[in-house]
Amino acid sequence: MRDDLIALGNRSGEVVMVGGAEEIAGVHRVPSDRALRAELGGTASSLNLRIARAWLAQRDDGVLWDAHADRRWTKWCHSVRREERYDRIPVDDAAIVEAIKQLIALDQSLSATRALRMFRDSGMACEQKRFGRLFRAVKVGMS
Repeated sequence: MRDDLIALGNRSGEVVMVGGAEEIAGVHRVPSDRALRAELGGTASSLNLRIARAWLAQRDDGVLWDAHADRRWTKWCHSVRREERYDRIPVDDAAIVEAIKQLIALDQSLSATRALRMFRDSGMACEQKRFGRLFRAVKVGMS
């Protein structure tokens, strides 16, 4: 993709990239910043999309990029940034399954998303896809 971005940068016209690993001549870059996730919501994997939406929402003059917009964006980012640090304990599948059973026993209509939030809030660590797989297995086993 780097070659395509370089080619775009060599053309005249506005080109804005959200995220990216490096600056490319002719391409204005809005860096990705995970510390914006709390402000913009959602998951880290879709953060660049929400950054792009926020960037575009601040454009009210039809201009995709200018130095003033860049300064205003940077100032906004610094005002809302919040580093997220998690000191959760990794656990094995058996412990996760047991926790899911206990959560479902409290609320049989509990969704996997809500159960994962409760699980993580208790200080335990688990990746979303893994938790979802285990949650579905427990629900099927309880049916």
